[in-house]
Amino acid sequence: MNFDVTSVVSLIIFCVMAVIVVGWLFSLVWRWLSPMIANSKGFWHALRSLRWRVNYVRRRRLRRRINHFTDDDESSSDDDDDDDDELDSMTVRMLSLMEAATIVVDKDDEVERASSSTYRWGIVHNDDIVNEEILSAIREVREGSGTKKFNIVTHTAQDLVRDDGADAPEGVTDSAVVTRPHWLTVTVSSLSEHYIVVFISDNSEAKRFAQTRDDFIENVAQQLLNSTEDMLAIGKRWEQVDNDSVNEDGKIVSAQARHLHKLVSDLMLLMQAQEKVEASDENLGNLGDMVGEALEEIKPNRGIRLHTRMADNVMVHASAVQIRAAVRKLVENAVHYSKDNAVVSVVVDVAQDPSFAVIRVIDTGTGISKAEQSRIFERFYRGSHEPYDNTDDAVGLGLAIVKHVALTHHGTVTLWSAPGQGSTFNLFIPLAA
Repeated sequence: MNFDVTSVVSLIIFCVMAVIVVGWLFSLVWRWLSPMIANSKGFWHALRSLRWRVNYVRRRRLRRRINHFTDDDESSSDDDDDDDDELDSMTVRMLSLMEAATIVVDKDDEVERASSSTYRWGIVHNDDIVNEEILSAIREVREGSGTKKFNIVTHTAQDLVRDDGADAPEGVTDSAVVTRPHWLTVTVSSLSEHYIVVFISDNSEAKRFAQTRDDFIENVAQQLLNSTEDMLAIGKRWEQVDNDSVNEDGKIVSAQARHLHKLVSDLMLLMQAQEKVEASDENLGNLGDMVGEALEEIKPNRGIRLHTRMADNVMVHASAVQIRAAVRKLVENAVHYSKDNAVVSVVVDVAQDPSFAVIRVIDTGTGISKAEQSRIFERFYRGSHEPYDNTDDAVGLGLAIVKHVALTHHGTVTLWSAPGQGSTFNLFIPLAA
């Protein structure tokens, strides 16, 4: 058999060149894809999900092998296990359709299934739950305490934060990585006899937006307060000038500055009273102490006296700043509409409903008509009766602040009043368990 040496050599050279070209193309593609893969969190989350699926299949195969070698007496229970496996499979498909992130743990607290975002939030690591609050809640639910719902704040897991020092200044070799917090709402419930499910909702965007909004409003309000204080100082100086027209201008400037200052201050209080107060160890306090601190800031005039009666150890979960603001508004309102030398009573006690505490402010002033009582808690609404002390700086936000303080504390506010007989305001706050 004759061989054409030239053809054989050419074929070999062609094959070698083809291998070189193909290898060069693969190297270019890898050089382009490798940074993207290294920085792609979604890619690694997909790998984790794939690893969980592989582990799930492996566990099912292992159970089938165990079932194969068990005796006939245990065959019925094995069938039940197979049914449970099928139920688990359907549950997994159902959970995958939910918007909330989910975690399913078995009786040994091992993660059977976890959404990819739970790794990024620093809750799950290496198929284990590393957040102690959630782990503690899972164990309480397993012991029969019922569904648990609470809020937590976490940070991005360190192994998912890229810190290669590429952007560090020259000479800096050790840099700290700062991650954005995640505000999460967690619900832990029993899924079956052996499985616990954790639902997690991410509230971070809404929380960040609220913080940005509140910071902006607070900064603007502070600028306005500084300006009104300067205007008030100028008005007082004009009032002392030996010129009638300048004196009148000074009084107008001072009155408008006080009004604007009170308006901005009350708007700030109203904004602070918009956020719900949740029970925690940090906001547990004695309601009588909070009310007493508020009364120390009030100096009644026209001979009006404050009479107080405080029950001992009325413990509530409350924002002391909001409670003091509400009490100040109620008492100042009672003083404004009370005659000279009258008595305004402030009572702190347990309400008739033993699950609530009550702050009761009683006056014997002008009272409020039935027609106005339905609108008295509206913003900027002012009743038809003029106060006895003729205050010019009232803006109509005091009772609106009281209403929102009650709502943010999961309580309520009620009113009894009659023209010529005075008014009684009751602010109800849930007692601490």
